[in-house]
Amino acid sequence: SATAPEDLRREALFLADLLVEMLPDEPEVLGLAALLSFVDGRRAARTGGDGRFKPLERQDVRLWDRMRTVRARALLVRAQKIGRIGRFQLEAAIQAVHSDRMMTGRTDWRAIAQLYEGWLHRAPTLGAAVGRAAAGGRVAGPEAGLRALEQVDPEAVSGFQPYWAARAHLLKQAGDDGATAAYEKASSLTTDPLLRQHLETERDKG
Repeated sequence: SATAPEDLRREALFLADLLVEMLPDEPEVLGLAALLSFVDGRRAARTGGDGRFKPLERQDVRLWDRMRTVRARALLVRAQKIGRIGRFQLEAAIQAVHSDRMMTGRTDWRAIAQLYEGWLHRAPTLGAAVGRAAAGGRVAGPEAGLRALEQVDPEAVSGFQPYWAARAHLLKQAGDDGATAAYEKASSLTTDPLLRQHLETERDKG
């Protein structure tokens, strides 16, 4: 139904809070709750006044929910004090760095790249590999990001939408004509109509 995504969002937040109550000393439970809270706090900024999708770096931070962000940070600090780092804490820490833009007006991409490196070391996933490449592209230039993407198994990412979206962006930044095909591939793998529209708009920009 049309309300299903909203129902799922509320259920995920509820279950995360419940787990925190049941397992208050489990750092990865706290990390997961922090991650969900960071992400949910940006919900109002994901579309602009024209109803179009806004990627994280273009979102208006004034629309981010400061209370949710404060809560997320508190949960992450609790997790870190326990001293057993894990994937969800690293993912939440990445979101915490993004949230710093509310205060500083900038994003520390070097710190984000380092956190992705830590995530890859502890729990290798395609998402971590793509995220590291994208962040590395911000730090060292698009060619560096593309070299990092080339290290990922091509068969594993053939149907992985974030890979193609990141590749398209990096190719475009590098001035490579292959960006068009990568945007088309990313768009074909996208189920969210707003995100698909965004990718097609980026593809068509000069």
